[in-house]
Amino acid sequence: MIPPVYHRVGSSETISVAYLRATNHVAVATIRDGALTATTTVSDRPVAADYGASRQPIASLVGDGGDLYLLYSDAATLDVATDRNLAGAGWGTDVTVLSNVSAHWIRGGIVRAPGSPSKSLGFVWDMGSFGDLGDSHYDEVRLS
Repeated sequence: MIPPVYHRVGSSETISVAYLRATNHVAVATIRDGALTATTTVSDRPVAADYGASRQPIASLVGDGGDLYLLYSDAATLDVATDRNLAGAGWGTDVTVLSNVSAHWIRGGIVRAPGSPSKSLGFVWDMGSFGDLGDSHYDEVRLS
């Protein structure tokens, strides 16, 4: 499991929890107004697991209002990919955002420039740590 995300979809209070299925795909369970409403496999590809003791998915779930974004490390290549679910309309097709890297850890958040309506999905990722101290990097995916 990775840290859950609290967000609103319309007037509903929603908690989304991402976890790794036995197939190594990330699934998201959605709890809306206190009741489990859906569990959906989100990643199109298997996701790498942490090399440390936790074996959690190398992934980050980010909420922004009613929108959700998943960042993850592809198990086959360790490239960074993303998917999105805008306003609860459903998850789309995964897109590789960084190629030829070895992402061994990743955490993201929404980044807004002061005084600007534009926003990005910013993320810190670690290249080649194998569960130890590594080589941290920052990148962004522009959203608007």
